[in-house]
Amino acid sequence: MVLENLPDHFLLMNGDILTDMNYADLLKFHIESDAPLTVATNERVTRSTSASSISKTGDHVFTKKPPLTYNVSMGATP
Repeated sequence: MVLENLPDHFLLMNGDILTDMNYADLLKFHIESDAPLTVATNERVTRSTSASSISKTGDHVFTKKPPLTYNVSMGATP
């Protein structure tokens, strides 16, 4: 079986990755953390096109379009 022939630590990644990520650093971080799985992520920030809250202050109404911040998988997992 394939799993029996894999080393203790290896990288699994998508075939269409375009990044300047240092894979050696990622694998070293994974090994030192002693985690069963590590997923490389990158923070993305987008602006909402819709108001998410409305507040009234005095005679003014303010609509807020806060940035949305989230982590996305980079397609690399040691």
